[in-house]
Amino acid sequence: MSLDADTIVDRRRMRRKLTLWRVLAVLLAIATIAAVSVAMRVPGSGVLSATGGSIARGRPGKAARLPQKSRMSTTGAGASC
Repeated sequence: MSLDADTIVDRRRMRRKLTLWRVLAVLLAIATIAAVSVAMRVPGSGVLSATGGSIARGRPGKAARLPQKSRMSTTGAGASC
């Protein structure tokens, strides 16, 4: 099974292109991992949580109160769920 010169050249060209895309994919993966690790180390970046990793502390025996947006009762008429 002999291959002519054009087929050999085409295969080499395709191999170079494939190698280039593989190298670019590996570099992109490394850059992504580095960017995510740097973003996780920056305090207050909020990558893992919306609060940036802070822990809420409350007083024992006291219920937490949420801020009220309006004075209307949510149990009365016109309340929607």
